[in-house]
Amino acid sequence: MSVPHEAVRQLQQERDHLLLLHEALADVERAPSMDARLHVFVEAIRRIGFGRVTITLRDEELNATAIVTNVPPAAITHPVRGSEPRCCT
Repeated sequence: MSVPHEAVRQLQQERDHLLLLHEALADVERAPSMDARLHVFVEAIRRIGFGRVTITLRDEELNATAIVTNVPPAAITHPVRGSEPRCCT
């Protein structure tokens, strides 16, 4: 029984995405700070195919305490109040 070409392609793409995330976890373990760890995750998610990635940490009152993004500040149309995002490069 043969497997359709599209199904094989999708499985290969999913495998590649999982490998990227696995490598990102290893990089996170070596990152020296929480900010550096978040940047690793933002970059890994971007490499999977998401164009704009933002991770927001919030306190118990849901106020943003940290924002890490790959979106340039000029492209942000609805900023979170009281917090300036830090862009990945």
